[in-house]
Formats: sequence, C-alpha cells, structure tokens
Amino acid sequence: MQNVLEMYPPWWNDNISLFNRFEVNGLVFWHRTRLSGCFFQKVESTHLNGLEKSDRGTSTCRIRENESYLDPDEWEALRDKGYYFTLRPEDIIVLGNTPDINESIAGQRSSDLLENNRYAFRITDTAVNIKGGSPHYKALGEIRQWK
Repeated sequence: MQNVLEMYPPWWNDNISLFNRFEVNGLVFWHRTRLSGCFFQKVESTHLNGLEKSDRGTSTCRIRENESYLDPDEWEALRDKGYYFTLRPEDIIVLGNTPDINESIAGQRSSDLLENNRYAFRITDTAVNIKGGSPHYKALGEIRQWK
C-alpha cells in the first residue's frame, strides 16, 4: 500500500483558513477550520474595457481528502460544527492562518477580509475529487481586487 504522504505532490504544502458561513436566528456567523497540506494557487490579471482598468485574480485551492469533510447538507444539519467542514459557494478561503471573522466588529468582517487580503477569496465553485490519485476537494473563486 502506498504511503499517504506520497500520494500528494510536494507542492501541496500550504496552510489555509476555511470559513464556512451559517446563520442562526438571521445572524451570520463563520466557522473557521485551519487545514494544512493544501495546494493554493492565485493567478492575477489586468483587464481593460475601454478606458477602465480592473485588476482581478482567480484562485484554486485543493484540500487533501479528510475525515472531517461533510457534504454541505450534512454539515448544515449539525448543531455542533466544531470538528467538521464543508465547501460551498459563498464560503471563504484564505492562504495562511487567519483570525476569526466577526461580522459585528469593523475590521474583522468578511468584507474586510476579502477587501484587504490579497490571498482571500469567496468560493464560486467546488468539486469532490476523491477517486484516483491525490484524492481531494477543490474550491475555485475570484479575487475582486488586490492592493
């Protein structure tokens, strides 16, 4: 049997913070999970439309198969989300270990994180790729701007 560490390329060595969004009584909260051994890629580009220039980037994050992963419906049904994570559009991924998001404190809101961190993105698409070599979960997103 192949060693689990040998199943993943050596460049799958990034730490990420994943924030799963959920609501309680109409209030938005974020559940943070820190994951290691991930692959994070960001591609920056500049687009010109007439006289307007916009900087954008796309990001891809691959997370190794993990016993803590649940599909979105299972995760949403949990009362205690502590040990588990999922991937859904609108969740947020950040390269590195990032403090919690707190929507009631200026500077700690999800919008602040996305605006001020060039390695943060809101997930737009996901895939579960657990068959074959390097089983993983994939998240794609667009970074609106960077400073």
